[in-house]
Amino acid sequence: MQRRGATRAPNFREALDLFVGALGSITRTSGVKTINIEVDGKPAALTIIENAAFGEDPNGNTILEEKKESQHVEIT
Repeated sequence: MQRRGATRAPNFREALDLFVGALGSITRTSGVKTINIEVDGKPAALTIIENAAFGEDPNGNTILEEKKESQHVEIT
């Protein structure tokens, strides 16, 4: 994020707002499913993104990759 010549990473609230806004946009136009659940008795939001998987870039950062082929995913 650029402010007055200084560069800094967005803070948590800014990053969350950007993420939720982007997720809301793609939910309306793609295969994204959302559901409200409870985890350990606390409310949580679950998002399922079709044809996607988490990966890692060369620097070790987590990225979201598009997957063209069908892959079996087992959740335990």
